[in-house]
Amino acid sequence: MLNKYSKQELIQIIKCYDQYIQDWFDEDEDLRAGQEPVCIYEFIDNEYQEMLEAGYDNYNDFIAGL
Repeated sequence: MLNKYSKQELIQIIKCYDQYIQDWFDEDEDLRAGQEPVCIYEFIDNEYQEMLEAGYDNYNDFIAGL
C-alpha cells in the first residue's frame, strides 16, 4: 500500500501521523477513554484522505488549518 506514494508524500504522511498521535494523547483523558489511536493504514485511508480533500496539500498547511 505504501509503495504508491513518493518519498515526499511518505514524509508528509509520517509527519501528519506523528502530529495526529501527539494530538490524540493531548486530548482530555475522559474524551479518549476506551479508545486507541488508529493504525497508519487506517489513518491514511481516513484522516489523511479527509485532510487532502479539505485542500491541505502539505504538512504546514494542515497544521495551520487546525
